[in-house]
Amino acid sequence: MWGRGDEILWHSGEGCLLAGPTGAGKTTLTNQLVLALSGLRSRYVLGYELNGPPRRVLYLAGDRPDQWRRAMRRNVTEADSSKLDKMLTVWRGPTPQDIARHPETLRDMALHADAGVIFVDSLKDAALRLS
Repeated sequence: MWGRGDEILWHSGEGCLLAGPTGAGKTTLTNQLVLALSGLRSRYVLGYELNGPPRRVLYLAGDRPDQWRRAMRRNVTEADSSKLDKMLTVWRGPTPQDIARHPETLRDMALHADAGVIFVDSLKDAALRLS
């Protein structure tokens, strides 16, 4: 799904985990991926191509949703807004249920949003008591 030749960063049908300390750029990178996946920006992120057609995205903004919204707004223009509204659904705050105990919740949220890709920011806000 994202890579070049044998350099696979994110394989189609599998998850991709971005981890790092505060300020490392995880939110910036996910915003670039969201915009590329939704067809609003280049299909190349960090020099690697995202393959396949544009996809609707469900973004679970459980950790600092206002910060995420401000970061995304810095990356889009007014002209992008209507297209982004069609390609992106944002869930602000914790998920309705712990997705570790109730994984069907994540499935149901994705189906309701008609999403082909889900971003969970962050796992600690969606899947409680992870070890």
